[in-house]
Amino acid sequence: MMAKELTQIMRSDNAENANSCKSESGVSFLDHVISPLYATIENEAKNNNNGRAPHSAWRNYDDFNEYFWSRKCFADLQWPWKLDSSFFFHSKQKKKGMLSFSGGTHHGKTSFVEHRTFLHLYHSFHRLWIFLFLMFQGLTIIAFNKAKFNSKTIRELLSLGPTYIVMMFFESVLDILMMYGAYATSGGYAVTRIFCRFIWFTMSSIIVCYLYIKALQEGSDSAIFKIYVFVIGVYAAIQLILDILMKIPACHHLSEKCDSWSVIRFIKWMYQVNLFFFVYGS
Repeated sequence: MMAKELTQIMRSDNAENANSCKSESGVSFLDHVISPLYATIENEAKNNNNGRAPHSAWRNYDDFNEYFWSRKCFADLQWPWKLDSSFFFHSKQKKKGMLSFSGGTHHGKTSFVEHRTFLHLYHSFHRLWIFLFLMFQGLTIIAFNKAKFNSKTIRELLSLGPTYIVMMFFESVLDILMMYGAYATSGGYAVTRIFCRFIWFTMSSIIVCYLYIKALQEGSDSAIFKIYVFVIGVYAAIQLILDILMKIPACHHLSEKCDSWSVIRFIKWMYQVNLFFFVYGS
């Protein structure tokens, strides 16, 4: 709406003031656009207690940045600014890092709360840890079998499946733990997605580990072993396809053509990976 208003002013033959910045006191872009944002950021900065307040007690740069890149921003703020929006409500610091809100429901944290813990080493770089651990496990199995690719070696290499699923389950548990402190103010979709992933990887870990243990007990000629190989193969194929469609820019158009299917949208929503790019200039 702001761009449309600017376009109309530029196309007009006569110089006119923007309707969105008019008030009884005159026309001021500073008062109607900049000041509400400044007052909101200033209020959040006061809640950080000089950096000693919990991360869940105030909105920082990441929360504002993620909010303004979301589609919800356009619906909430509108144009001119909807000053009774939850985004502009000011919070008041209370004891133990808790907040009270004046004027209505406060728009709080987005989908991330920082907790000081060594588990960040895994949570933030879980793809790297999974890759390194799987490589170490696979190469160790090959080394102990003296680089012979026989049925015994292949049967042991299939243990990479349960290892991957269990490590992803651990990642989903950390998602829930690291989200603690932001559930009350986070978006419903973000919370739902975290718990859906937790349920999915919990069920997958139980099923895959059970199938692998039964396959080892009954041997490579049993039906349960063939079922396990089929399940792992299908899961790996789906994972590979999703990686190609979601992480290779040239393939984005193929996935976007299928967005009309609710199943495809649900899978992409569950699988989505937020990648943020920052450009620094002198």
